[in-house]
Order: sequence, then structure tokens, then C-alpha cells
Amino acid sequence: MDIKQLIKNIFSNWGIYALSMIVSIFLTPFIIGSLGKGYYGIWVLINSLVGYMNILDFGVRPAVNRYVAKYIGLDDNDGIRRVISSSSIILLGVACIVVVITFIFAHFLPLIFNIHELDFHAIKLSLIVVGLGFAISLPLQISGAVLGAYERYDIQNLNKFLMLIARTLLIVYFLKNNKGILCLSLIVSITGIVQYLLDYISVSTIFHKVTISLGYFDPDLLKKILSFGFFSFIIQVSLQITYYIDVTVVGVFLSTSAVAVYSISASLVEYSRQLVGNMTRVFTPSLTKLFYKKRVDKISEYYVVATHYTSAISFPLVAGLAILGDEFILLWVGDGFSSSYSIMLILLIPQIVGLSQQMSAQVMFGFGRNDVLAYLEMVSAFFNLCLSIVLVKLLGMIGVALATAVPLLITHTFLLPYIVCRRLDLSISKYIKDGYFKSILNTSIMALYILCVKSIWPSDSWIVFLSTVTTAVLLYGSTGWFILLDVRTREKILRYVNGLSQYNV
Repeated sequence: MDIKQLIKNIFSNWGIYALSMIVSIFLTPFIIGSLGKGYYGIWVLINSLVGYMNILDFGVRPAVNRYVAKYIGLDDNDGIRRVISSSSIILLGVACIVVVITFIFAHFLPLIFNIHELDFHAIKLSLIVVGLGFAISLPLQISGAVLGAYERYDIQNLNKFLMLIARTLLIVYFLKNNKGILCLSLIVSITGIVQYLLDYISVSTIFHKVTISLGYFDPDLLKKILSFGFFSFIIQVSLQITYYIDVTVVGVFLSTSAVAVYSISASLVEYSRQLVGNMTRVFTPSLTKLFYKKRVDKISEYYVVATHYTSAISFPLVAGLAILGDEFILLWVGDGFSSSYSIMLILLIPQIVGLSQQMSAQVMFGFGRNDVLAYLEMVSAFFNLCLSIVLVKLLGMIGVALATAVPLLITHTFLLPYIVCRRLDLSISKYIKDGYFKSILNTSIMALYILCVKSIWPSDSWIVFLSTVTTAVLLYGSTGWFILLDVRTREKILRYVNGLSQYNV
């Protein structure tokens, strides 16, 4: 494992994540103000509908990441070419299916959601534009999987950065000039396609061994990819239901304005999930290579250490959102979204431990046991969907949030770590002690501080809010230096910093 590249990947992932979150924080109220609650709710629903079509790749993209990483580990360049060429042909076919489904969705849109008071023609065209954009970009997304397999997330994130800046500037300019949801759809779709084109150019330029050709099409390898991809497909379907069906249920049974309110709370939880995911997913190629080199002892070691550092990020994140979330939502989007806070609290409950369990999922992928993960996610999604339909009629948005939280709490907090520890022959008590205890202690100190500050100085402005967050982060980092890091790690960091200082001099 190249530690320097791993660190570069993690920080580039965090960098693009942080920038995306900052942009979203500023853009969301701007888009709501420009489009209105109803159209913003429709915009969320359009993205949810098109997002469901991600499952149509049948898990090919995760399989590409795994098999390219495998052949890199085996130093088999022809194997890499066969994986990429065979997968590209499949995704071209899937793209054609996406086009057909997009037009079907567009035709039946008024029967699915209550949009009678809005401009149906503009909404229909917006859905078609977003759907076609996704179809065009689908085969190109293999390039991102290849960059991931080569552990070059930094290049992928640079391309994301360029398109994020372009997309943001275009959205602000055109919405300020009174353009509507159709223009927003065009901007998002075109910049998305360009981003994946940049990934393709990066792969072709840097890794000359990577080529796409019918001559490298391998039916036998394709069967293996689809076999692995089948369970990845089940996982994708299940996760799509688990994390995104709630917004659709709210749109079908309640209203588009309710979607806008619910999506604010769901987006805050999703940002947290993405932050931790950006850290954990960089381990998958390395874990896959270790598995094929039969280094299970190293996998177990990385699992505990990665869980420790992942929980060190996720615990304070969840605690901060839980304590300061009401003030943040009020400052962010105004008092018309105050009910989003209670929804967010419910959605956060399974994420307390669940966020750090994204590392467990990466270990299962590295072992090639995505079948076990698929069954687990499928059960969670099934109960989520059933409970959502029942509870939305009884409790409204709160019921939908509970339907999402309860299955996740059972599967991701209790079952998933138990299964992985059994697989690694790792004591669950040792895993909890080494993976979580220090993070719990350090987060408790920070949480007590925030509660004290909040009781004395409520955040009635961004200055007060950011001051509270900044001092809390500084406190967490200061105490974490001694609580989270052992002596050897602190010495390594100091030596590294001293080395950089001497180099600069």
C-alpha cells in the first residue's frame, strides 16, 4: 500500500467534498429562492428518479474497480484491457435502456407526483435533459472506476473541482437572470458529461496500457464481472431504496413542498455519509490487492485502525449536527424549514455508528464477499420501503424518517460489524475498544463544550455559529492529539512536519 498516495487520495477526497458542501450550502437557499419551494421539490424528485437508474449498470462499475485493481496487483495489462473493453460494451447497452425509461418517466410524471400547479412542459423537458445526460455519461463513468483502481482519486477529484466551479458559476449567472428549472437541468447535465470526458482523457493520457477495443472483448471475463456485479447491483438497488426512497415517498403521498423540507434534513445526513465514504472508499483497491496476496492479517489490522480514524471523524460530525443542527438550518434556509431539524435527528440515530461502518463494507468488497453485504442491504431496504408506506400515512414526514432509521440501525450498527469481525476472526470486544473508545471520549469533551457555549451564546448569526464551530474543532483537535493518537503516531507526524520545514528552508 502506497501510504503517501493513500493520504493524498483521502485529502483530495475531503478537499472536493468540503468545496462541494460549501457550494451546496450557498447554492441551496439561492436555488430555493430562485425556483420556489414547489419547483425545488420537483428538482429534488427529478434527481431522485434519475438516480434510481444508477442501478441499471448491474454493478458493473464497482466490478470494474475490483477487477482492474486485481489485474494491477497481478501485473496483467491484457487483463486490464479486457475488463475495460468488456464492461464498456455492457454500459453502452444500459445507456440505451436509460433513454427509453427516461421518456416513460416523463410521460407518466403527472400521475406520479402532484404538479398540477406547476409548468408541466418545463418539468417534463427537465427530466428528459437530466435523463439523457445521465445516459451519455454512463459509459464514460468507467474511467472514474479505472482511476480509482489505480488509486488516482486525486486526478478524478481535480476533474470534479474544475466542473464544480464551472457548474456553480453557470447556475448563479443564469438563475440570477430569471432562467428556470430547464436551464438548471441543462447546466447540470452538460457539466456532468464534460467531467466524465475529462476522466476518460486522463485515463487515456496517463495510463497508455488502458485501451478500449472490441478485440479485447472477453465473454468469460464478462460473466465474472456480471457475477460480481450482480451482488453489487443488489447492493446498489438496496442502498438506493434505503437512502433515497424516502424523498420519493414524501413526494407521492404528501407534496412537493414537503419534499423540499424533508430533503434539507436528508441532505445534511447525506453530506456526513459522503465525507466518511470519501475516506473509506480509497481503501478498497489496496484491500483487494492484499486479499489476492493472501495478507488477511494485514486486512484485519487496517480494518481496526481505519475504523478508529473513521469514527474519529464521524462521531464529532454526528454530535455537532445533533447539537447545532437547529441553528444551522435556521441560518441556512430560514424558519420555513424548522421541522427539518426533528427529521434530521431521527435520520442521524443509525449514523452514530453506521457512518464508521462504511469501512466494513469496503472490507467485504475487498474480500469479494459482496454477496453477504447484498443480502444484508436487501433486508434493510425491504423493511425500509414497507415501513415508509405504512408510517407516512400515520406520522407524515416523521414516519418516513423512522422507516429509514430503524432498519439501518439494526443492520449497520449491529449486524455488519459482527459479520466482518467473524470473517476476520477478530474479537468484537477488541474491535469496539480499539476502534471506538477513544473517539467516544474525545467527542464527549467536544459535545459538552458545544452544549455549554450554546446555552450561553445561541447562534443568532453566522459569525457566532462559525465561531462556535471553529473553537469546537480546535478543542477536538487539541484533545485528540493526546487521546486519539498514540505516542508513535505523534512522533511520526512531528518528524514528517520537521522534514517538510527543513525541506522548505
